[in-house]
Amino acid sequence: MSFKVEKGKSPMNAPTFSLVSAGKTVALFKEPPTEGPFLTMPSVFYGRGKGFHGVTRFSGRPLRSALEKYLPPTAERLRHGCFIVASDDGYRVVFSYSELFNRTDNGEFLLLDKQSEDGGRFTIYPSPDFFSDRAVKSVKEIHYWEF
Repeated sequence: MSFKVEKGKSPMNAPTFSLVSAGKTVALFKEPPTEGPFLTMPSVFYGRGKGFHGVTRFSGRPLRSALEKYLPPTAERLRHGCFIVASDDGYRVVFSYSELFNRTDNGEFLLLDKQSEDGGRFTIYPSPDFFSDRAVKSVKEIHYWEF
């Protein structure tokens, strides 16, 4: 698996994103998923090269709700699974399966429908993270792996 990196790409444009498991596309998301509750979460967000941003509100549905019907929780996935999320410019982050599906702190990873010309359509906001490093705009692919 490799990702083409285009640092500083503008505009970023990914109107859809795919879910890939074992090298095969198992889902293509063209519209925002309707599974799960619609949440608005106030958050302290630090980073993006600009330091502290104060309290920002992010609204969307839990990412796990969109992925659950394609990759339902199993003991093996909770122990060994991870997701590699790639944006249109090649930026990548990793989430463990357990981070998304085994939470007890109400810290959801939200899937936002931004419909932004420069930032693509879908954004992932990791509410449990204080730093913005694992927020991904213009989501293009989500790959599932087990280690």
